[in-house]
Amino acid sequence: MNTARDPVPLTSDVVFKYVFGNTGSENILRAFLSAVQTDAGFPAVAEVRIENPFNIQDFSDDKLSVVDVRAIDVNGVAYTIELPKTGKPSTSLDRWSYYLKQRGSKNAMDDLILLKTMRDDPEIEDAEARYREFLANPELEERYLARQKFLRDQATYRKEAREEGRQEGRREEAVQIARRMLTRGMDESIVADVTGLTVEEIRGL
Repeated sequence: MNTARDPVPLTSDVVFKYVFGNTGSENILRAFLSAVQTDAGFPAVAEVRIENPFNIQDFSDDKLSVVDVRAIDVNGVAYTIELPKTGKPSTSLDRWSYYLKQRGSKNAMDDLILLKTMRDDPEIEDAEARYREFLANPELEERYLARQKFLRDQATYRKEAREEGRQEGRREEAVQIARRMLTRGMDESIVADVTGLTVEEIRGL
C-alpha cells in the first residue's frame, strides 16, 4: 500500500458501498445491522440479502444520486443503511462507528484503539479486508478520486449559483430604487452613487 497517498475515508459513498454492499459482504453487513439492532434493543439480524450490490458503474462522475445499501433479512424486513453517529467503542455499534470514522484518517494505523477494534471483532476484520481490497484496486481508486472531484465541483457550482442569485437579487433591488429616484427627478450621477449602478445602466432604465 502506498502510505504517501491522501487518506481514503470509509465514509465515502463509493468505499462504504464496496465494503458493506458488495457481493460477498453479506456477513459484514449482517454484523453491522445486528450491532444497530441490538443497540436499539431489537433482536440481531440472522441473515441478509443485498438488494443492490456494488456496481462500479453506479459511481460514474456524471451521477449525483445518493448511493445507499439496501438489504432484506430472512423475515422480509427491509433495511436502508445510513452511516451512524460516532462515539466511544464500548458496544458493538460503537465499535463499528469508531472503525468507520477513524479508519480513513491519516494516522489510522497508529490508533491503538482502532487496531484493537479490528483485531477483536471478526466481522470488522472482514470489513478491513474489503477496505484493503478497495485500496489495492487502481480502477476503484480512480473512480473514487473522480467521484470526489465531481462532488467538489457540484458543491462549487451550487455555491456559485447561490451567489449569482444573490447578486441578481441585489441588482434588481438597485434597479427598482434607481427607477423611483429617477421618477422624482434626481440627477443620474446621484442615482449612480446611491445604487451602485453605472450611469449607462441608469440611462437604459
